[in-house]
Amino acid sequence: ALSDWWAELEGLTGRCSGSLTAARANDQRALEPMHIRISAAVADGDFRGARIGDCQISAYLGKNRLLIDEAELEVMSGTLSASGSLRRNAGKGATYYIRGGYSQLELDQLVHVFLPSAKAVEGRVSGKGTLVVLSDLRRMTGQADVQLSDSDLGRTILVSTLYNALNLKFGSRQPTGQGQISLRFEGSSLKIPSFAYFNRGAEIRGACTVADLTLGKMSPVTGYAIGSARPLRGTHLPGIADLDRLIASLQTGVSSVRIGGTLTEPAVTPVAFQEVGQALRALLWRQLGE
Repeated sequence: ALSDWWAELEGLTGRCSGSLTAARANDQRALEPMHIRISAAVADGDFRGARIGDCQISAYLGKNRLLIDEAELEVMSGTLSASGSLRRNAGKGATYYIRGGYSQLELDQLVHVFLPSAKAVEGRVSGKGTLVVLSDLRRMTGQADVQLSDSDLGRTILVSTLYNALNLKFGSRQPTGQGQISLRFEGSSLKIPSFAYFNRGAEIRGACTVADLTLGKMSPVTGYAIGSARPLRGTHLPGIADLDRLIASLQTGVSSVRIGGTLTEPAVTPVAFQEVGQALRALLWRQLGE
């Protein structure tokens, strides 16, 4: 029923029970005059395929600011914790500041909130970040670091294209992949200056940009990625790391792709490594040598 007041919540289901208390803040160091506590137990909570569980929130409210001192939410089979503020600016809309961390979120649920028709994706997501929004998404800044674990991205268009270009054929899925992603919010664009992923002897690295988040699923995506076979990485034997690094530096079987299309319909096209921009090539080679 919340979607009757906030249309963006269409698709939210479940039942919620709990308590809300609002009283004058007694702490002499209170950040605002009113202290609010919310404790909620959620049964069968779901938002477009993302499971939602219990939550606890502590916040302070003043004349021009709502400050969330502490919030913790069970979501996507993991945990989301956050703090932040909403400040009303005279004649200039509102400013939102959010700082948060997330642990062991199920990647498949996260993907399907935004792309319901996407194929199943195995993995867990953890990390932390900050976000500042001035009035709307066109005035946004922030950053986040994401760690990917227990994953198998072989069915995604990017990874499968690179696997095919490297002539890598795999049987049953193996959710043992690890990865890191850096995110940077600049205005309405989302820049990914670096992402890296390794699973089943293959390493993928790259960078891309989502041009305009205000366009939602139709936002254009541009970038490049390269893949290489690293069959000895992760084998913990004396001398293996140096041997693996030597093989990586000598091999010529590196494949590269151009990333295009939109968030809803991404396009991944194999290209010659020389077509990858010089600055990005330097970044990728430096990453591969680390």
